[in-house]
Amino acid sequence: MGARRGYFHNIYEEFADHIRKGLSQDFGAKTISPKFFYDYNGSRLFDKICRQPEYYPTRTEIEILEKYSKEIISGLNCNAASMIEFGNGSSLKTRIILKHFFSHGVKVIYFPVDISHTALGSSVRKLTSEFKELSIIGVSSEYLEGIRRIRNLIEANNQMPKKKVMFFLGSSIGNFEPDATKSFLKSIKRSMRTQTQDNLFISFDLEKDTDKLQAAYNDRAGITSRFNLNLLKRVNKDLGGTFNLRNFFHSATYNRKKKRIEMFIVSKYDQEVYIRDLDQTIILKKNEKIHTESSYKYSLNQIEQLAEESGFLVMRNYVDANTWFALVSLSPR
Repeated sequence: MGARRGYFHNIYEEFADHIRKGLSQDFGAKTISPKFFYDYNGSRLFDKICRQPEYYPTRTEIEILEKYSKEIISGLNCNAASMIEFGNGSSLKTRIILKHFFSHGVKVIYFPVDISHTALGSSVRKLTSEFKELSIIGVSSEYLEGIRRIRNLIEANNQMPKKKVMFFLGSSIGNFEPDATKSFLKSIKRSMRTQTQDNLFISFDLEKDTDKLQAAYNDRAGITSRFNLNLLKRVNKDLGGTFNLRNFFHSATYNRKKKRIEMFIVSKYDQEVYIRDLDQTIILKKNEKIHTESSYKYSLNQIEQLAEESGFLVMRNYVDANTWFALVSLSPR
């Protein structure tokens, strides 16, 4: 049976501190980070989003992985690897990659990194039941803290494969602001070792028709709306908030100038909301927006420029038939 050891951090304190700061900002500056979407209910809703006909990213990325995973794994030229995945979610895509590792006879230790302890535990249970011999060490933390812990663990333990193969799927890189993206990539690069020929694979959502982009974040079934408003439900549940979800609505539009989807929770009325655990009253004006997510869309040229500015070379772009999505293989320069 595979290992299910893990490292965890205190998500309650981090969430409380973030809400205290993010919702006390002035009009137009209030925010909740998208990393807090994925409590138990949020994770379930996101799985439903991925099955909506308008939401192309998941099925398109799966198409790419099913077509190219064999080629990717065979190209690693290794007998053993430590597979590290940032934000593994329901592990639907992870399974595709793991199957090819095993079919190529590569020994794998799998390190999923996710801020949500709930999502991480669910994923580990599913994968352990499917891959009986897979060793899994889950790390519940921020991504950069997670890779630091994993790197130290690998370097200190001679039983663990030294070669690191890292995956950041789901186009979640698009949630970072441009400067933060470069900073993140530079930090990842510092954790990579040239002597073990470590690999990094990141998926990017590519620029496309505006209507298709907006439809993906405004599905007809209203699942994305529920997913977004679940952040307020989480504040109520975890911090003793008194948000009435009927007093808010979901908004997602494409900003052509910044090349990003912008997602908000919008207040329908002037209102005050008390949060017990913070002993804090949030004052909201009518039509005031709480920013919950930006999702940047890239061109292949932008990805190459981003890689260069972050100290990487693009080795290969794996794209779908419509060029809607790209899984990018990056190597340190």
